[in-house]
Amino acid sequence: FRVFDINGKNLNLYEINGIESLTGFGATYLKNYRDFLWLLGKHLNTPYESFFTFSSIDNIRILKLLNTKYVITDISTHNQDLEKIGRNIYKIKNTFPRAYIDSNSNIIPINISKYEPNKIELQTNLQTPGNLILSENWYPGWKAYDNNKEIKISKTNYIFRSIYLEKGQHNVKFIYDPFPYKFGKAITILS
Repeated sequence: FRVFDINGKNLNLYEINGIESLTGFGATYLKNYRDFLWLLGKHLNTPYESFFTFSSIDNIRILKLLNTKYVITDISTHNQDLEKIGRNIYKIKNTFPRAYIDSNSNIIPINISKYEPNKIELQTNLQTPGNLILSENWYPGWKAYDNNKEIKISKTNYIFRSIYLEKGQHNVKFIYDPFPYKFGKAITILS
């Protein structure tokens, strides 16, 4: 799960402890991610800044889709999907899993067996076909393999990676393998 710290006061603590933050620490954001996160509520329009400044949380579904479990804020909020568990700490009820199958609007959580910056692996046995949705940014250079056969990655919900899986057993891998990197590596080795 991820954490959304609306003020960004604790970002260095998250990084040190391996907790993923929606806004990261000194990160550069993709425009589509920024635009998607801005659907959350009122914000300052600072497209080139490295942090998001929000003054309200209006669309909690954005946080749920981003696999966010906790919100840290000093902004007063009375959303029925947020349960106050500490002084400025809220737990989001019914957040979406990091990986899940969407089969006729039925959400089936999928466990991720390996999660690395350039490789994500998971296994599932589906009783019905459906879309495997990964709450990770769609980005060129990522490839998906189902039972060692490359399959197309689609963009869903504006920013997420998705693949279609038939009924049955699946060993799925997402691998970041961009052509420019391979080309540069080959040139370096040859020179």
